[in-house]
Amino acid sequence: MKTINTIRLSAALLAVLLLCSCTQNNGHIGKLFGTWVLTERLADGAAIEKPYDADTYMSFQNNIVHFRTVENNYDLIEYKTATWMRMGDSLSFDFDNTSDAGNPDLYSAPAWLEPVGTDVVMNINRLDGAHLELMRTASDGVIYIYKFDKTW
Repeated sequence: MKTINTIRLSAALLAVLLLCSCTQNNGHIGKLFGTWVLTERLADGAAIEKPYDADTYMSFQNNIVHFRTVENNYDLIEYKTATWMRMGDSLSFDFDNTSDAGNPDLYSAPAWLEPVGTDVVMNINRLDGAHLELMRTASDGVIYIYKFDKTW
């Protein structure tokens, strides 16, 4: 009888731990949650080089997005942050979050995004469990497409 109670207690504790271990703070944000690696950039359909010979990541959690460019798997070249909002197939990034007066460069667009202002709006062309494709039209009419694969 003692063994059965121990098993029941262990199962109950395990269930509580599983139900309480949520990594998506302040609610579920859907398929965007997690980290994405930039695999391809296009300008008017033509491939364009990355500004760095490194991997570029975009990580979503809550209403914050982090942009990291990493060389040799661990050397951080560039780190930016913004808030984001999704409305249907529209995804907007707001880089005008200057509460950190000690590092104003932290809140500017990453180099791979090409010249942009503080507010960037993109269309979501594709979003599934493994792939994300974003598109935006620059002020000069150039259409940029950014393709990402989910890392986790």
